[in-house]
Amino acid sequence: MPVLRLVKGPGAPREFTLDASDVSRDSFSVLIGRDERVCSIHLSHPCVSRRHARVAADDLGFALADEESKAGTFLNGQRLKPRAACALRHRDRIEICGYTFVYQDEAPECAGCAGDEDTSSPEPEIPDAGSALDGSTTTWLMRTDFHAQPKLAALMQLTKELRKAVTLDDLLPDVLDGLLALHAQADRALIVLRETGSGRPGTIRVRQRGSGRMTEAAQAGKLIREVIATGNAIMSDQALTISAPLSDLEGKPLGAIQLDALASQQVFQREDLELLATVAFQVSFVVENAMLHEAALRERALETELKLAQEIQVELLPSEAPQIDGYEFFDYYAPAKYVGGDYYDYLPLDDDRLALVVGDVSGKGVPAALLMVKVASELEASLATERDPVAALNSVNRRFSRRNPDGAFVTMVLAILDLARHQMSVVNAGHLRPLLRRPDGTVVEIGDAEAGMPLGVVPARTYEQTQLQINAGDALVLISDGITEAQSAGGRQYGQPRLLAQLAASCGTAADLGRRIIDDVDRFVGSHPQSDDRCLLCLRRGS
Repeated sequence: MPVLRLVKGPGAPREFTLDASDVSRDSFSVLIGRDERVCSIHLSHPCVSRRHARVAADDLGFALADEESKAGTFLNGQRLKPRAACALRHRDRIEICGYTFVYQDEAPECAGCAGDEDTSSPEPEIPDAGSALDGSTTTWLMRTDFHAQPKLAALMQLTKELRKAVTLDDLLPDVLDGLLALHAQADRALIVLRETGSGRPGTIRVRQRGSGRMTEAAQAGKLIREVIATGNAIMSDQALTISAPLSDLEGKPLGAIQLDALASQQVFQREDLELLATVAFQVSFVVENAMLHEAALRERALETELKLAQEIQVELLPSEAPQIDGYEFFDYYAPAKYVGGDYYDYLPLDDDRLALVVGDVSGKGVPAALLMVKVASELEASLATERDPVAALNSVNRRFSRRNPDGAFVTMVLAILDLARHQMSVVNAGHLRPLLRRPDGTVVEIGDAEAGMPLGVVPARTYEQTQLQINAGDALVLISDGITEAQSAGGRQYGQPRLLAQLAASCGTAADLGRRIIDDVDRFVGSHPQSDDRCLLCLRRGS
């Protein structure tokens, strides 16, 4: 009958029979872990997860799977991927936090029938000076025989201090002090943390024995760089430096710790490297937690800033539609992120005129929103001095092109309505054409030939305008491409034909028309995330 033989670790040697005869093979499994309430094989070491690994029966025999443990499950020296079952073969070795099991297809009939498999608990190989330990394995975690009483006390104190630290600023001094306390011959302790994104650059901290403060180093040495690159704990050829890697739960490098005895010239022993690797294993957990804590704080601060930016942008947009006899207005704006690069506005002008504008900056988020504020300000200034809409947009384009080092561009449509004559002048800078719905349901796209280049592309570009009459019952719709390019879960776009079909249906008020379009876009998109800002502005002349 298949068995798991514990050959190393507390309680070894011991055998666990894998007896699936009383139940169906599909339902038989043995859980290995620290929670003795649910685990058939109980391992008490604190590095063992509550539910660490599982041995389950299948049609071909038995398979081993890691239960998303923190320290990992190793089969023949290879770390298993979480939840990925791997078939067990005769004499396979399973390593879990210093415990070693051997899988046997059939249990031996007597103590002398075990073949050449060693059931004792031999000491793991110890590296000589200049050699390395595999930083991904945990075979040394259960070794405590070489820890003298002072080292055990120092290790326990370090563990206690690490549990209290939350941020890296609190953690790093405790780590360096603890390393120096554990190794009397060391005169310098060093920790290197790799860059983990733009929010947290790389860190190198050094503590000299006898110094009351922690300092920064300019760069890491060759040995510690090798440790980070290989994931191995390494002792230098002269045995005056030892270094061990820090890794996250997925085995990716976080950095390394190092001890030097260059001033004292008291060489490190073989056991010192193993102890440092054991400490590095513990330090890795708290370092990763501190990094995650700092990342969460940065995200929270960024979220606060973005919400403030959103409030500012909302304040810059019209708080309500104009109240003008004989006309109705409706507007809608939904950024893809907290803030967006779409823009709309109503600008009262002299001589009983009203400017309607919709714009769209290339890009999304805060940079696009800041650029749109700049363009909107320039447009408002130009309309205050230029009566002709073409001259106003030409002026905006020239100024924007001169101060546009990043090559961004803005599409914009400017429509100026003469409220007394019910006439409209439309100037288009590369934007989607306005749509005019007549009372009989026909829809006309305005300004096909007159649509020009976006703002910021050609400085000397001269725009053209289209003139049209707004009759009773006519409705004008201005949109951004976030409407027509809205995507469904299947990757299809909402598209211009579907928009035109909604416009051709019964109109009602400007609000009825606008809400019908937005509701139809929402139905089309469903639960698919919004990928672009959406903006819509409707005008309708009463009957």
